[in-house]
Amino acid sequence: MSSMSETTKAETGTDANELAEETVPAEELAVENELLREQNRRLREEYLESQQQTYRQSAAALLVVGLIAVGAGVVFPTTRNVFIALGGTGIFAGILTYALTPERFIAETVSEGIYEAVTTDRTAMLDELSIEGSELYLPGGSPTLYLPATDEHDPADPPDLPADVSSLFVVSDDGTPGVALSPTGGPLFSAVNRSLTGELGETPTTLAAQLTDGVVDGFDLADGVETDVDPTGGRMTVELSGVAYGRVDRLDHPVCSLFAVGLAQGLDTPVRIEIEETEPPLVTYRWDQDTGGADE
Repeated sequence: MSSMSETTKAETGTDANELAEETVPAEELAVENELLREQNRRLREEYLESQQQTYRQSAAALLVVGLIAVGAGVVFPTTRNVFIALGGTGIFAGILTYALTPERFIAETVSEGIYEAVTTDRTAMLDELSIEGSELYLPGGSPTLYLPATDEHDPADPPDLPADVSSLFVVSDDGTPGVALSPTGGPLFSAVNRSLTGELGETPTTLAAQLTDGVVDGFDLADGVETDVDPTGGRMTVELSGVAYGRVDRLDHPVCSLFAVGLAQGLDTPVRIEIEETEPPLVTYRWDQDTGGADE
């Protein structure tokens, strides 16, 4: 009995030691995780500060140039008007740049991951419902992406939809079922529209220029955009380079959606998308040339 008791004590002691040894690494791991969280937080703050510092430096440089130009206007009266104009522009641009310094920067991979999740769920839903029609963007107070069950209708002659397509599941007047979604390009178009110095264009050529500026210069969603507009034929082809959000042949790609929503709203007519190429991305938009605006 004594031998068994000693053996049990020895085994118990050994197990306790092993548990103690296992507990220490777990505690160390928790400490290390906390240190890593703190380091990640500090790195994010430093990255944000560095990005904001770039904006502030640009604003300061513009202000300095503007003040120098105003001073030069005082020193050189013969060219005062030119220097005053340059100075005023520089000062205004500096103040505007400082005021518009973003408070938060979101990595491109984050927004791409969000779009990936959204489009994966939407694609699965459409597969379950056997919805196979092409993307049709409808104008209105809230732009709508309509996907019919089939592509029986010509792009220039879309199905007769009910006046209210705010519900998810829609049946056209001729009995064609479909799905109505909020396009990813809707919020992007609203931001582009707010940034315009004038009114939103009502012709394909004007809209192409405004939307291209928004994609390239406004949101940096593409490195370059080339457009080929055929107003009389109701067509615009867009070639993209360095486009964000990955392949453009996925459902409701944000950049493609932005052009479609912009055209539909500006021309006040449904717009259909056709993906012709993916490398480089080549996207064609079609609408009814009789209802869409024509260039004068």
